[in-house]
Amino acid sequence: DKKSCIHLFKVCDGMSDCSDGSDELSCNPNSTCSEDQFKCTIGSCIPSFHRCDGHKECADDSDETNCENCQEDAFRCSDGKCISKIALCNGFTDCYDGSDEMNCVKCRHGAFRCSNGNCIRNVFVCDGVDNCEDNSDELNCEECQSDLFRCLSGKCIPKNLTCNGYNDCRIGDDSDEIHCDACQLGVFRCSNGKCILNRLCCDGNNDCD
Repeated sequence: DKKSCIHLFKVCDGMSDCSDGSDELSCNPNSTCSEDQFKCTIGSCIPSFHRCDGHKECADDSDETNCENCQEDAFRCSDGKCISKIALCNGFTDCYDGSDEMNCVKCRHGAFRCSNGNCIRNVFVCDGVDNCEDNSDELNCEECQSDLFRCLSGKCIPKNLTCNGYNDCRIGDDSDEIHCDACQLGVFRCSNGKCILNRLCCDGNNDCD
């Protein structure tokens, strides 16, 4: 529109940066780039030195995928994508396969280190969901969120899993099934307030204790 300037990288990147859309006109996906340029999948050209540097220059991210090697200040994901090393172990999944949050010796500020070495955001700790995939983010919780139940073991579980006849806390901890005022449908309430499955009634075993 002859009134504003944009970076060359933004020309033919699939996004209209000029108010009149002129930066996305006459773009040819089959066009060729010069020898010192990298061609993005959508057809735009960027300087070759931006290839696999951990910073997205192509609108479709194609300059950071299928990389055999990444530049020195970048990390190569298991799937071949390059990301900035700053994004490692910060609790956010930047690699498509999550490999930037695995096998972390230490997690960055604002992230929690799981027992398996994965990093997750602190907001996911003690939320009743196994975000670590080894349940370590739900153990030894001093407090649980208001819609969760805290087991004796310190594990947090959704309140709708209490008094359902199943031990959802962990092996050896049935605190989610005792002292129940009422049991869920299809579950028997013992005189001591413990909930057990109906199929356990009259089977010759004392399951209420």
